[in-house]
Amino acid sequence: MEKLALAVVVSARKLRPYFQSHPTEVLTSTLLHTTLHGPCQSGRLAKWAVELSEYDIEYKSRISAKAQVLADFLTELQTNEATSEDEDRARKLFGNGSSSRQGCGVGLSLETPTSKIIEQSFRLLFPASNNEAEYQALIVGLRLVKGIGA
Repeated sequence: MEKLALAVVVSARKLRPYFQSHPTEVLTSTLLHTTLHGPCQSGRLAKWAVELSEYDIEYKSRISAKAQVLADFLTELQTNEATSEDEDRARKLFGNGSSSRQGCGVGLSLETPTSKIIEQSFRLLFPASNNEAEYQALIVGLRLVKGIGA
């Protein structure tokens, strides 16, 4: 963990003008922000945390970045043209993801063309932000639609 923190510190030192003039996002698969700003720090980590606090750095998990790419792709993929055949097979998918200290969960509601409603809820077995839970709801919903042969 200290190596990751050192990498950010060295980058900030070498790219000081850029870090000072622009907000910076650090994508990491570890909890670097918690390590730097948590109560259990070594002397070095505390020193680095103070040094990095002068910059506008936002630490994000790689998972959320991947989920955002998927959401952007699905948005660009949508077409405005709908044929009557597509309208006959149309389904409505409603998803909701939620995150709290107790855990994360996903709720889905799928309305079929025959107005049958299928509801599912899942508990996520990993820590996630509200946005990540929403993206997981979308992914699980698409798998549900694919699974019923839509």
